Amino acid sequence: MSGWTIGFIIGALVVVIVAVLALVILRAAIGIRRGAERALAAGAQIQERTMPLWGLETTNGVATQLANAARSLEAHATGLAGALESTQAPRGNA
Repeated sequence: MSGWTIGFIIGALVVVIVAVLALVILRAAIGIRRGAERALAAGAQIQERTMPLWGLETTNGVATQLANAARSLEAHATGLAGALESTQAPRGNA
């Protein structure tokens, strides 16, 4: 075998090895992409399902306002009841 033949065979082997490595890398990249797509889909699903939790902050704020209003009404009603009781004449047995 001449040097040209050996060089050609070695060159062909290098090309085959590089092509195989390129295919392995390409398959790995495709697998990574599929995994990333699944992760993004799961993330979107999680975001959709947890969206109502963000509304709880508003709900808690409104509930606090309602509780404060109820306490205020109770205080005013208690004061009004006390005032009404004090203005009524005592009834004695006649």
